Amino acid sequence: MLKKIILSLLVIGILGGGYAYFFMYNKSHPDYEDLDADITISAQDLYLQCKENGKAAEYTGKIIETLGTPQEIEDNDGIKTLVFVFEEGMFGAEGVRATFLPSNNNELSSLSMNTQVRLKAFCTGYNETDVVLEKASLIRK
Repeated sequence: MLKKIILSLLVIGILGGGYAYFFMYNKSHPDYEDLDADITISAQDLYLQCKENGKAAEYTGKIIETLGTPQEIEDNDGIKTLVFVFEEGMFGAEGVRATFLPSNNNELSSLSMNTQVRLKAFCTGYNETDVVLEKASLIRK
């Protein structure tokens, strides 16, 4: 009798693991460039709302469309991050940091730093110095 219970639990565990692997692990990822923005806000207002008003939770997990004038582009092994600087903190520039999808690297390389940029990205939160945006793409109008 004990062998039947153990065998049944083993079969249920294998079926549950197979289900999780098939439906969760192989789940398709969204195409962030094609998603519509949940919120449209300027980069400066986004930073101020998160820093001064504590409203980071309202933006976290949402697709944000933002407009601003970037001050620098950071390049870390081919991953480009556009930085909108609004304050100088103890550890350097503070503001909004948008990490871009690799498909935008050519356009970012030729970007002028004194030109307004409109972008769309997934907001992952505020880390006490920067609003962090990921999977960003430039909006061409």
